[in-house]
Amino acid sequence: MQMRISWREIRKTLQFLHSRLPKPPTAVKGLYALPPHLAKAVRDTDFSQASLQEVADHVGYFLGILRRTTISIAPESYGSAVVGLYEAIGEYHQEIHLTRKVAFELKHILAILAHECTHNYLHHHGLTEPSERDNEVLTDLAAAYLGLGHLLIRGYERTEWTSNHWNILVASGHTKHSMYIGYLTPATIRNAVVASTELRGWDPQEVLSTLPFFDRIEARVLLWPYKVRSRRQARAARKRTHQLTDLRLQLTQLRRLYHRVSDQLERVATYAKDLSVSAEEGRRLVDIANEIATGSTDHYISSLSEKADTLLRDREFGREDVNALALHVANLTKTISSWQRLLNKYA
Repeated sequence: MQMRISWREIRKTLQFLHSRLPKPPTAVKGLYALPPHLAKAVRDTDFSQASLQEVADHVGYFLGILRRTTISIAPESYGSAVVGLYEAIGEYHQEIHLTRKVAFELKHILAILAHECTHNYLHHHGLTEPSERDNEVLTDLAAAYLGLGHLLIRGYERTEWTSNHWNILVASGHTKHSMYIGYLTPATIRNAVVASTELRGWDPQEVLSTLPFFDRIEARVLLWPYKVRSRRQARAARKRTHQLTDLRLQLTQLRRLYHRVSDQLERVATYAKDLSVSAEEGRRLVDIANEIATGSTDHYISSLSEKADTLLRDREFGREDVNALALHVANLTKTISSWQRLLNKYA
């Protein structure tokens, strides 16, 4: 029987995962997408072990786990009511056992694989709960946090099918069956995906595109406040990028000004003895000459340029970073401009 978990428990568990797992927790920032050729291989081979092994390997790479988890699949007639089982045998061997039920489609197999691969991921990072119930809830919520939740939503939906045609007197028909897989309801998984979106910094539009139609409607409402904040943050980030680009240009121009001042100082030095220089300005000229001779100002400009280049390349900077750099550039511009004004008197 699938369970519904409260928003409070969802957020508490996701915050726990966010604090304990690596940052970023997966090799790919966005949500998992099964390549079409792997989906085709699964269907064309009727869920062969080899094709499912490829899918499991691909999910593992997405999660950042390169060590292979062995996949085995057995038909429904072989027994267990359990459709998926993760087993760690020693430190270096992990297995996922799948049961192929007659009514299973690709979405069910993907949901089971996503859940069991998440078991392997949590085992790899040493995160488990003592009780089976808590551990399975943790695993389903972790799958949503890691970017696999949309696979669970589709696979955990109620499935109906018919079998055993019967005919009694004037009536006939088929036996109807229905089933659920998974520990949490699709709505709970959807809420976990929504709550994970801001924690992981996902694009809300990408998240919505992965969800079934009715879940998308509900999620759109829930994601609206975050979407508004994301737009504001994106505008602010673009503004900071423009400011940083302008500062980088100013540093380039400042370097040219510095070299002009250096050349001007050399020319002034050749005939300064023939000029009348006040004691105060003479001291300033000596200070400028010493500053240029040591190369400290040139090195300072280079370090600021490298800082700006690093921020632009990594795209991880805030308003404080831009403001601090702007202050350094303004002070440096003021200093070198004052040098130029003094040297212009003796040019």
